[in-house]
Amino acid sequence: MHLETPAPFDLIIIGAGPAGCAAAIRAAQLRPERASRVLLLDGARFPRVKVCGGGIVRRGDYLLRRLGVDLHVHSTPIDAGTFVFPSGTVTLRRPGMFRVVRREEFDDALLHFAQARGVQVRQGTPVLDLQLSPEGVLVSTPQERFRATVVIGADGANGLTRKVAISGRPRLSMVGLETFTRPTLPELIPRQRRTAVFDFTCVGAGIQGYAWDFPAGEEQSPLVNRGVFHTHFGGRPSRMNLKSYLLGSLHERNIEVAPEQIKGHPAHMYDPSVPCSAPHLLLAGDAIGIEPLLGEGISSALETGIMAAETAVRALRSGDYSFSRYSDDVRASHRMRSVRLKRAVAERFYTGQPRWWALVGTVGVTAAYLRASQSWDGLRGMTGVGSVSAQQQHRDNAG
Repeated sequence: MHLETPAPFDLIIIGAGPAGCAAAIRAAQLRPERASRVLLLDGARFPRVKVCGGGIVRRGDYLLRRLGVDLHVHSTPIDAGTFVFPSGTVTLRRPGMFRVVRREEFDDALLHFAQARGVQVRQGTPVLDLQLSPEGVLVSTPQERFRATVVIGADGANGLTRKVAISGRPRLSMVGLETFTRPTLPELIPRQRRTAVFDFTCVGAGIQGYAWDFPAGEEQSPLVNRGVFHTHFGGRPSRMNLKSYLLGSLHERNIEVAPEQIKGHPAHMYDPSVPCSAPHLLLAGDAIGIEPLLGEGISSALETGIMAAETAVRALRSGDYSFSRYSDDVRASHRMRSVRLKRAVAERFYTGQPRWWALVGTVGVTAAYLRASQSWDGLRGMTGVGSVSAQQQHRDNAG
């Protein structure tokens, strides 16, 4: 039983993944003199294993630069993507398409960067209970209690903060499975070491998603991150066991993996009708949800973590902790507009009939890619590559 007076903080961030660390770093940027009044909690001790393909797209790298983050961790640059469809295969080449990191290394480095900015960090400190009141939030852990004026929940799809903010609401679930193996001989060819494979033929087996092969590891000890991603559209479960599918598909390529080497992680697709906040409480990262087309979550985590921190700092200055506009702001953000579009495409893409799939072949994909390439320069400002929008500059200077 806790009898001590809870330690007070301006801001407590629950979950020290990319969303939580981005929130902590941004809060310290905006109020460096109050950085020690920010507490970052996580139930794990870092470095810890995180099931994730580890892909960081250009938007993610832009957001890291915006935070002033320069992490010295190994990453594998991806210069080409091979997309395998029931109706054909196409390889698209573009230098610096994205890069692949090992999440245990990346997350650990990001956490230490946040700590170096003056944020207080407690690892191995799971949150057992949250009690919201008009004055703030009481946060209980096995070791002690804390009182926060604002809490940012970045504790993932199954985290406590999501359950507090979205009690009783339906959840649209996703799941990913992955394993690491040594590369096959063809995958050791230098060009292939920079090529990511997205295999959508599993849709014909009842999986609403894709399988992937992402180069990982260092040049001296190369690895391949192999996995499969599935979305439960409309609450419909997959017609087969996901682990069995992954094991079987790897066996067909003479890649043998023990069942216990495959790890899984749940997620939720972003649903714009579901709230992202409660009084004194904001959600970020996987607690809000990710896009269901490719399941890319790191850039969403960074962007929503930044947005949550900016919202929290404005509230700490104004004294308005209702956060009544936060869900609307998330919905209207650049990232979540993109996520909503990808959700519409994914639902059509992954639940389409074979006749519709015949239209999604090499010609259609190549045409879409060429159109996107022509528009790339016009999109640079929107995606943040090499520029900062006026709105973002205004937010950076806010307060």
